[in-house]
Amino acid sequence: MHDSASISDIEDTTGLLKRWSSGCQASADQALAHLYPDLARFIAQRYPYWAHSFNPSDLLQEVAIRLLDQERTDWSNRGHFFAVVARLIRRVLVDIARQELAQKRNPHESSWLTDATQCQVRPDDLVCLDDLLRNLGGVDPTAVRVIELRYFAGFTVPEAATALGVSDATVVRRWRFARAWLYRRLRPTFPQLQLLNAE
Repeated sequence: MHDSASISDIEDTTGLLKRWSSGCQASADQALAHLYPDLARFIAQRYPYWAHSFNPSDLLQEVAIRLLDQERTDWSNRGHFFAVVARLIRRVLVDIARQELAQKRNPHESSWLTDATQCQVRPDDLVCLDDLLRNLGGVDPTAVRVIELRYFAGFTVPEAATALGVSDATVVRRWRFARAWLYRRLRPTFPQLQLLNAE
């Protein structure tokens, strides 16, 4: 995220999100339009890291569609909005990875994917990580949220703490626990293990 929104901008955004929570479709459209530039920057910052076989605008549009499909999410603030975006990015990336694996099994299966770029993260690695996070969710759901925010979305510790409504120390503890838990279960060749070293 790393933006410097003004107080009035934050208040306007929070008001729109609150009205979206109450079921106002017009406010949902306004909130998404208001946050769309930040959302575009947010995704563009992470795109080179994932380098999947789609372009940032495809990912942006897919995330925006899924945001509008959210079932009466109780939006609390801007941080919560981007926490949900982080979760949706994870879901979109995993869905794409599963499609890529399906295409390898059946090359004639239709898909919106292209071969424009070489994926740096193997689809089976990403699916494996997602499965592990589902298991971790049964142990510590907050740790999974921290992984989504820090690993998938690039949040700093203070940004993740704000989005989750917890202290920085809590984020650090959950991050270290989740990191250790994943290390014991991920293949040593998993290409992004070094990113889990970040404090």
